[in-house]
Amino acid sequence: MIPLRRSLLVGTGGIGSGMFLELQGDETLGRNESRAVRWREFRDYCKLHIVAHYPAVLLRDRLTVLPVGRVGADDVGRRMKGEMTEAGMDVSFVTETAGARTLFSVCFLYPDGAGGNLTVSRSASDRVEPADVEAVAARCAGAPGGGIALAAPEVPLAARVRLLELATGWGFFRAVAVRSGEVEEAVQAGLFRAADLVSLNEDEARTLAAAPAQARAEDCLDAVARRLKAEQPAVRIAVTAGRRGAHVWTAGRWTVVAPCPAEAVNTAGAGDAFLGGLLTAEAAGLPIVPDGAQLATLIASAKVTSRDTIHLGLNRALLRRHAEAAGFVPAPGVTAFLRDA
Repeated sequence: MIPLRRSLLVGTGGIGSGMFLELQGDETLGRNESRAVRWREFRDYCKLHIVAHYPAVLLRDRLTVLPVGRVGADDVGRRMKGEMTEAGMDVSFVTETAGARTLFSVCFLYPDGAGGNLTVSRSASDRVEPADVEAVAARCAGAPGGGIALAAPEVPLAARVRLLELATGWGFFRAVAVRSGEVEEAVQAGLFRAADLVSLNEDEARTLAAAPAQARAEDCLDAVARRLKAEQPAVRIAVTAGRRGAHVWTAGRWTVVAPCPAEAVNTAGAGDAFLGGLLTAEAAGLPIVPDGAQLATLIASAKVTSRDTIHLGLNRALLRRHAEAAGFVPAPGVTAFLRDA
């Protein structure tokens, strides 16, 4: 059995559920438009839950995964806690909060599989405070081999910044994800200054680079690197570009990460699965390039074959079969990881 580099992953971010609606017609939804939709029987999950799921299931019983967040004192919140526990997470620091509902989102899909989501504000996740993060300190300080801290969207920035501050003192690897609409606020809050890894999708990269709406991820890379290096010179960056693959910045240069072909059922959650793959690789001691990026690509590719935003059936055996069916030949480190019991 390959020994882990990191023994613990602690993260804060949104915990909740949602629904999927498929828009009729490919045209981008307009400001004053009414549009017919079709209900889709897909399960939706929120940021922290999605990202943390993959390290939890792929490193089950070896990596301690501690989500920190809040859900409502409702059936949805209890179901989320139950599913996280089933995946192998320790939900001791997921608090049921009276007087607030569990975070909920509506994911809308176009017929070609593209889409976005609308997330309800003033949920239980919006009540996560720095004190919630500080409560986990005793479990994290001194973790054997160090750990990973994940600051994910859908909880207040103050709590995320506090987690990264504590993680710096613990000597943890620090990962950050943001939503497009909070990029400038995150810069002002100092979120990126405490990041070892920043993960972005195409829209988030455009926002950070102040690029036009039609710009592709590939057009934004240099501006993204300049801006994030100004915050943290040693930062590593991942930018996903959907079916075109991804790009990883490390050691002063961008590396193109080829996609793994797949028949997409639902692309929502693929970028979060990619980040989950990078964190799995970091915990397992795989370098981010090529191994980590290839493992992340493989996980994201397998994810899009699932109708839910988390591929709940994913495991190492499934990933091996998916790679073989796609003709995807991963680096030796990834092959060894997928065969490691």
